[in-house]
Amino acid sequence: MKILAIDTSTEACSVAILTGQEIIQKYDLQPTGQPAAHSRLVLQMVEDVLQKSSFSLGSLDAIAVNTGPGSFTGVRIGLGVAQGLAYGADLLVIGVCSLAVLAASIDSGVVLPAIDARMKQVYCGLYEVAKSSKPIQLHNPMVVDPGSIPFPVNKSACGLGSGWDVYGDAIIAGIGHSEINRLSERYPEAKYLAKVAQQSGLESAVAPTQLQATYVRNDIVESQKRFPYGKIQ
Repeated sequence: MKILAIDTSTEACSVAILTGQEIIQKYDLQPTGQPAAHSRLVLQMVEDVLQKSSFSLGSLDAIAVNTGPGSFTGVRIGLGVAQGLAYGADLLVIGVCSLAVLAASIDSGVVLPAIDARMKQVYCGLYEVAKSSKPIQLHNPMVVDPGSIPFPVNKSACGLGSGWDVYGDAIIAGIGHSEINRLSERYPEAKYLAKVAQQSGLESAVAPTQLQATYVRNDIVESQKRFPYGKIQ
């Protein structure tokens, strides 16, 4: 299956093409709090990976995109680009949660990904990963205070994501043990997004108009309902 993957959900902006087991990726990391810069990068990245792969957009099977949670502006950029490209090329889209993308970067084990949600909170989830298999979601994504993560986390788990970079000590204190393997400076990447989309298969794909963001914070959901086309910072 040939997949174009787009990830603009955090400070990291990346685009990848997965064809079988071969992955071509373009990656850029922007300063914290500036995800809007992705809008100036992402289309050129798409053009670059298509050119390098020698595939046309219309020859692909699907477009995968990170649906969040993450930066509201960043998530909307990714969804808008994926929808526009898919609609123009008559392709289906596969949405993948940002926390599952982080989990997929680990070969195996229990993974606790956490993304900085601002306002002294983190987006988090709990996954079990087996080699060459799609991450299994053990708990639904949620937004919580770093010291109040409610999951029963195994001591051998792996923690990664910007939430760990900012609030790692508070997360450890709340969980109650320090044996977790903490990986620093890890962001969702398109190559892992493509991997999860491939494992999900075309049965998980939808029409571009059916693509939805993954929100876990109620005030953002309500704002989007009131201003569906508005620009919310």
